[in-house]
Amino acid sequence: MTTFFRFSMLCVAFLCWGCSSQAAKEDNPKTAHAAPDTPTDTMEASLVSKGGSSLRGHVIVAQKEDRFTLTVNVHSGTPGSRYQVAFFDNGNCSSPNAFSAGKLWLPPETPADPATWIPRVSIDVGGSGSLIVRSLPNPQRHPIAVFKNKSVLIFDGKIAPLEPGVINDVIACGVFSVPKPFFD
Repeated sequence: MTTFFRFSMLCVAFLCWGCSSQAAKEDNPKTAHAAPDTPTDTMEASLVSKGGSSLRGHVIVAQKEDRFTLTVNVHSGTPGSRYQVAFFDNGNCSSPNAFSAGKLWLPPETPADPATWIPRVSIDVGGSGSLIVRSLPNPQRHPIAVFKNKSVLIFDGKIAPLEPGVINDVIACGVFSVPKPFFD
């Protein structure tokens, strides 16, 4: 068999699987009429570069009983760097220096300085870095929706208030939203 034929057969198999998965979803009364903004236990933000950096990645916050879990995955960073993560109150990353993200925002009942409870993301020699914090406190069991339409910023330096038109240490910004299903 030629490589092209094998590839074609693989594509047909995936298409058939996707169609049968969609049909099964539509036959399931629990998922057939689900609203597009159904509650979830996860919020996700895709990071866009800021301040001339090339950093990209994803930040995911998940809820598990009385805790939030934070997962950060970045790439195209500067090897050897250590980046700080912080949340901001506006879900807007449109300004060049991320001033549109607003003011520092803290999830309910977390310490006032994010640097004390969110470790820095260390960037390896390939320019990638990952971080998982499994125990962000949530003693009042706030819903994951507290993160919706908030921004997450990555700083190459100290977390500082943002000012319009002023150069700062923000190198990436993302807005939390409900993740989109993979096959929809």
